[in-house]
Amino acid sequence: MKRFLMVLSILSLMICGCHKSVNPVKEDVNVNYESGEDKKMMLVYPTLNAPLLDEQLKALSEELNQEFAAIDGDCEFNMSYRLNHNDDFISLMVKILRGDKEEVKTFLSNGDGSQSYTFEDAFDAKQIKSLAQKIDERLRQSDETAGSSIDYKMAVMPKAENFQNFYLDQDTITFYFDNFADQQIHEAVFTYEELKDFTKLENSNPVYLTYDEILYEPTKIIDPNKPMVALTFDDGPNKYTEQLLDALKEYNCSATFFVLGSMVEKFPQALQRMVLEGNEIGNHTMDHRQLTKLSEKEIIKEVEDTQQAIESIVHIYPKLVRPPYGSKNDTVSRILDYDLILWDLDTRDWASKDTQKIIEVTLNNVRDKDIILMHDIYPTSVQAAIELIPLLQERGYQLVTVSELLLYR
Repeated sequence: MKRFLMVLSILSLMICGCHKSVNPVKEDVNVNYESGEDKKMMLVYPTLNAPLLDEQLKALSEELNQEFAAIDGDCEFNMSYRLNHNDDFISLMVKILRGDKEEVKTFLSNGDGSQSYTFEDAFDAKQIKSLAQKIDERLRQSDETAGSSIDYKMAVMPKAENFQNFYLDQDTITFYFDNFADQQIHEAVFTYEELKDFTKLENSNPVYLTYDEILYEPTKIIDPNKPMVALTFDDGPNKYTEQLLDALKEYNCSATFFVLGSMVEKFPQALQRMVLEGNEIGNHTMDHRQLTKLSEKEIIKEVEDTQQAIESIVHIYPKLVRPPYGSKNDTVSRILDYDLILWDLDTRDWASKDTQKIIEVTLNNVRDKDIILMHDIYPTSVQAAIELIPLLQERGYQLVTVSELLLYR
């Protein structure tokens, strides 16, 4: 009991934002991307300057890579994450897809990742029956059929091991379940206020960058009689994105960024600059799942959750959606009331990761009114784009957004 109260006190201070750690987290985003005709993989995971966590995440990535490589045939692997931390704590949720099976892993630790915390540390074990009942009720609200299966009933029994997968966001506490028969992830989401009787954890007030309602967007003159192309960048924003924005600003041109909802909160300043400096933001879904493999409900959630994430930072809803891997079918086209944007010129920058080769592929194949596909998650791609911008302008191309280009096609 003494250890429980001590840790609760520590965690409460952490969530409230009191900072004591001398070795704070330094988040760096790792991306492993492959796209074949049948096999597709997108693994996104952090390096946190927290050795124990970093080793686990690296091992998990290597395991998924090896398993993916061993499969001969149609498959999709995906890994994405959510991270909430300050100098004193790390709360991490990792979502994994192996073919048709979804799973989730969560981690809670002190600020440098050297000490892990569990359900027993964060919640009052004496009240686990009441907490299990609240979780059961919340799960049934989102899925009326949930309570009918044996695996469901086993998963919500009042045992601490059933509730180890939880994530602390700024405003909510989420419990995850991936052991139901449907092999999908189920969530029970609560505000801190709703669980105040079960834990001493408290939410912190989210801190957002100041942002004037609606912003100054530079205007530029487009000559419809001159050639134009649209540079597009997928899977960001990333730590390299602002270098690219600097170059676009220097040469007074624009691009379109198809962003992942899971990444926008990590780089809000880059997102704001996109709007402020006359670029366009498009929706690339929340976690880069192949939409043609999802149910209608899942497709809508992937897109609409991203819309909300973007709007919370820049106060606009994108009008364009680029399906991950360019995969779309009649169902995707029917249920998404957006312009679905693919591309004309694929630089395959993700495959070569060679700045000079990306430049050569682009210059040797570019045509008037092309939509050009690149990714701002690779330093080689960003460097290629920085060099391509003046080279394309020298060839007479105007660099415009996708929406601007479509007006003249």
